[in-house]
Amino acid sequence: MTADEAFLIFANAVLQRVLALATSGGVPNVTQAALIFPDGGGSRVITYNTTAYWVLFQTINDGALASMQEAADAVRIHLDQGVLAQPVMSDSNGTIQDPTFEQQVQALVGHLLAPVRDAVERVNTLDVRPEQLLESYWRHRDQLTATQTPSEILVPLLNFRMTGGPVRIIESLEVAAFTGQDKTNVWNSMLSVDEQMPLRQFEQTQFKLFGSFISPRTQPASDNQFLTLVRDVVTAFRLVKPGDVGAPAVFRRITNGLFTRWSSLSFLDDLRVRPMYRAADYAFDSVEASVVTDVIDKLQRIRRSHDIHGLEIGLRRFNQSYTRTKIPLARTWRRVISRDRATGTGQGPT
Repeated sequence: MTADEAFLIFANAVLQRVLALATSGGVPNVTQAALIFPDGGGSRVITYNTTAYWVLFQTINDGALASMQEAADAVRIHLDQGVLAQPVMSDSNGTIQDPTFEQQVQALVGHLLAPVRDAVERVNTLDVRPEQLLESYWRHRDQLTATQTPSEILVPLLNFRMTGGPVRIIESLEVAAFTGQDKTNVWNSMLSVDEQMPLRQFEQTQFKLFGSFISPRTQPASDNQFLTLVRDVVTAFRLVKPGDVGAPAVFRRITNGLFTRWSSLSFLDDLRVRPMYRAADYAFDSVEASVVTDVIDKLQRIRRSHDIHGLEIGLRRFNQSYTRTKIPLARTWRRVISRDRATGTGQGPT
């Protein structure tokens, strides 16, 4: 029996259980609210009714699933064929232990359930065809067996102005319009965005930094790596020309199996700016992109040389000055150029 066939047998057994729950108690409908951000600015609340199939799936816990013979057979076949990896388990002292087969089923059955639930929610019915189940299953399996992990970050840029289309700053990062659809997706996929950015500030922000990154699955990029990159990019913007460009929040798209959502990383206090009513626009021209790229390269080269520590203090104070009235641009810029020359190859932009 193939893994595909074992999954379909398991999926049909699960659907029979869910259908029995729906027949006896009905499928709950819930009213949900979302905030919609039109491209023209502002926002509005909409409410909508949705069929809450997830409530039915939540009533079937992993223990009940693991006791199903179809689950045990499917997990065994997926392990034998290398589709699922044996889970790593440890005791209370942290010592790695070989799990029993029952423990493996308990740990892995959720990977088989996720595409069943995804297919039901995608077609909005419990009458799911085999090809629809397999489509969700293959997407989930591809993610489980991938050797690389994709990541995306989105950084709203305060007070940023630019004409024209997206501008690439470095290989994996560009400046582009922060569209209404972007705002709708981010705001409604996570809780408490307003703790990072007040709603009015979020509405009025017109541009974003956006990056797509690929890292080995065994060594995924850390949140700290993304925060350091964002700090270097915004610092470079500020060093190149005046204007109150800021980045109060960094959002990262997280994919867990079939489910994708935006999550907030730690916000960067030193990339905040003075209140909006006192802030000056940062007018960026695409021809300045190469200068910004050069400054980012200098900062990263100094960082790789492990000679950043003293300069880091100056850069932090420079960035923190954006919450005050006077910004010591020239002095900090001269320190970046001189430090880069001291480490080897840098020539300051003209």
